[in-house]
Amino acid sequence: DKVSFHNAAIEAAKKPENVRLTAAEMSHQPAADRCLAMVRDIKGPFNWVLLKPNPTKLTLHNAGGGSVEEMREKALAADEVLYGLVRMGFGTGRFRRNYWFFVHWIGPEVAVVKRGRHNAAVGAMQAICNPFACSVTANDIDDITLPDVIAKLKSSVVVEGAAKGERRKTHGENIQDAFSLEAFQQALREEQQENAEFFGVDPDAIDGAEDAEEVEEEEFDMAAILQKIKNEQDPLNWAIFNF
Repeated sequence: DKVSFHNAAIEAAKKPENVRLTAAEMSHQPAADRCLAMVRDIKGPFNWVLLKPNPTKLTLHNAGGGSVEEMREKALAADEVLYGLVRMGFGTGRFRRNYWFFVHWIGPEVAVVKRGRHNAAVGAMQAICNPFACSVTANDIDDITLPDVIAKLKSSVVVEGAAKGERRKTHGENIQDAFSLEAFQQALREEQQENAEFFGVDPDAIDGAEDAEEVEEEEFDMAAILQKIKNEQDPLNWAIFNF
């Protein structure tokens, strides 16, 4: 909205060029519910949010647009119990698919009594963050790595598809490609370019910008789309063409 973009412009004037700020680093910090809504949006500026364990009064810990790695680096406090939601995209353009996972972080330095009290909020916090494909609980930063999260998301989506009677396999080249690190990086670059103004960064300075444009040009090839639809292992299952 206009207020958010105005605040982002203010932040851009105060920070080093092309440094993407997290919510906690912004002088005009967005409200917790606003940050959660951005993560829920399929291409919102923030793709992760961490909340304090208070379901009756939503309180922001931090949020950002740099996905799992940024969250690991800037937000997983050792002395906090936190809950949150992370959006991960795979692929670009019409082939992009978004998935969300719930985070339950239990810092390794949290006192026993505090840990027990705050862990009791897990059910209520899950209800606030629903829906999501899977849940990740961790008490060590190494428990939340990008490869592990991608693997867990892929497994959850395949299992969910099988439960609904969808014909998907757990192994196969195309399902691997759909949830590959490369597909994730392409999606992240695409959304970071589209949200560059919000963060006050130069979209052309985002790593891989030219590659992302090339991928988007190729994705509208009709033969390739039909091939993907026919493949039972591919997440794309319908298309409408204009002639």
